[in-house]
Amino acid sequence: MQHNSRCLYCNKLLPISTPGHRACQYCNDACRKAASRRRKAMTHAITLQQQWNILPAAARERLETIQDRYGPEAAQLATEAIREVFTESLTQVFRIAHTFRFCKQS
Repeated sequence: MQHNSRCLYCNKLLPISTPGHRACQYCNDACRKAASRRRKAMTHAITLQQQWNILPAAARERLETIQDRYGPEAAQLATEAIREVFTESLTQVFRIAHTFRFCKQS
């Protein structure tokens, strides 16, 4: 006995699949594409959250606000800007430390 399955996006009942054919997962292309966009956004959000783990809580909260208000692309741009500033700052710290060490040895 075959049972109707449901659309993975909107949860509508799907027609019973023809024997020998793969069962449908979505009721139409719009649901298939929407599900794909949702999966991509969730994956992107997880990736951003992993990048934010090294940041202070206040910075993470602001990035989450940016993501909620303006979307994942804006949050990614803000994350990249923070990374560039962070990298620049570390480079300057290492230069100062190297200069200090060099001057101390002289």
